[in-house]
Amino acid sequence: MIQLNKLFHCLSTGKTCYQVAMLKREEYTKQISDALATVQTSISFRSSMSLFDINISAEDFVKDLLNIVFDYNLKNLNSDIKNQASIDLGDIDNGVAYQVHQQKPDPKYKQR
Repeated sequence: MIQLNKLFHCLSTGKTCYQVAMLKREEYTKQISDALATVQTSISFRSSMSLFDINISAEDFVKDLLNIVFDYNLKNLNSDIKNQASIDLGDIDNGVAYQVHQQKPDPKYKQR
């Protein structure tokens, strides 16, 4: 498994993107895609069983991911006040805020 911190740092700074061989970049992209799909599937299955602990962990995962990719300093606002109204993650210095939530599939895309 690749070290995601190093990869996201490289991709966000652009310093090594051109130095990484195209095959390596494709390999990393596939590994990241697979890892995110696993997280998404796990959240969906656990939530369907009313096990919402992973949703709380997902907030910190998204916080860390956005901090690495965009060089933010997001804080989980639910750490101080549980179920903070409207926003979950905030970075005062960069003036950004995010709400992390599980989205239900659009009913018009039902599987048959």
